[in-house]
Amino acid sequence: MLTIIFVVAPILLVGMFIVCWCLVPRLEQVLLFRPVKEVISTPSDIGIAFDQYHIETPDGCQLIGWHMCPSLPVGNVIYFHGNGGNLGILVEIFQALYSNNLQVLAFDYRGYGSSTGTPSEAGLYQDGLAAVRYFQDHIEGGNLPIVYWGRSLGSCVAAYVASQIPPDGLILETAFSSKKSLVRYHPMFRWFHPFSHCKLNTLKYLEGCSSPALLLHGDQDQTVPLEEGKSLFRNLKGPKQFYCVSGGDHINLHRIGGDSYMRKIVQFIDSLASDRS
Repeated sequence: MLTIIFVVAPILLVGMFIVCWCLVPRLEQVLLFRPVKEVISTPSDIGIAFDQYHIETPDGCQLIGWHMCPSLPVGNVIYFHGNGGNLGILVEIFQALYSNNLQVLAFDYRGYGSSTGTPSEAGLYQDGLAAVRYFQDHIEGGNLPIVYWGRSLGSCVAAYVASQIPPDGLILETAFSSKKSLVRYHPMFRWFHPFSHCKLNTLKYLEGCSSPALLLHGDQDQTVPLEEGKSLFRNLKGPKQFYCVSGGDHINLHRIGGDSYMRKIVQFIDSLASDRS
C-alpha cells in the first residue's frame, strides 16, 4: 500500500502542477479583465458635447476614445478606467470632471466597448501609451497640467505609462502596489499566484517617477483594502498626498466623497498649474 502511495503521489503532484501551469493563466485573464461590449450611455445623454476618436495602437488595435472639453479648462486629465465594463458606466464621473472645468480624454482598452482586440496586461500598457501619444499629437492641451488618472487596475496602467511618458501629476484611485501584494488579502487566490503571468506591479513602475501623486481610497474598500493603498503611498518616493473617503468602497468614492472629493482633486490639479507658471 505504501509503495502505491509513494508512486502515485508524485504523479498526482506533477499532474496538478501541469494543470495549474496551463489553466491558471487562462482563468486569470477571465478574472482580471472583464470587458463589456455594450455601451449603455455617453456624455451626450447628460448634455455634454464630446468627440469620439479612434486611436490606433502599434500592434493594430483600434481604441475608442472620448474627448470632453469645457469652455475654460483648468487642467487636462487622461483617464485610465478599471478592469470591468467600459466607458459607458463612467459618464457620471466624466460629468463631475467636466463640471469642474477639466478637459478629459478617456478611452476603452482593447476588447472593451467598441475597441478591437483582446485584453492582456502587455496590451493594456500599449493602449495607455497610444492614448497619451494621441493626446499629445491631436488634442490641444494648452499650457495646462496633464494628469494621468488611473482607477484600480487602471492605476497600474497609468503608472506604467508614467514611467515612459512622465505626466505633470498622477491621481491613483483605489490603487494597489502589485498583484502579488494584493492577493495577500484574498487567500483563495494566494495558492495560484505562483502560476500567474500577470504582475501588475504599480510600485515598480513608479520607482523612477517624480511626478506629484494624489492617492484616493475608501476606508470600506473590500476589493483593494485601505491598508494596501496606504502601503503603496508609504513606498512612493516623490511628492505625494493621500485622501481617504470615509464610508467609500471600491467603486463609489465620487458619490460618497461628493464635493469634498472633487475639491481635493481640483486643488491638487491647481497646485500643478502653479508649479508650471
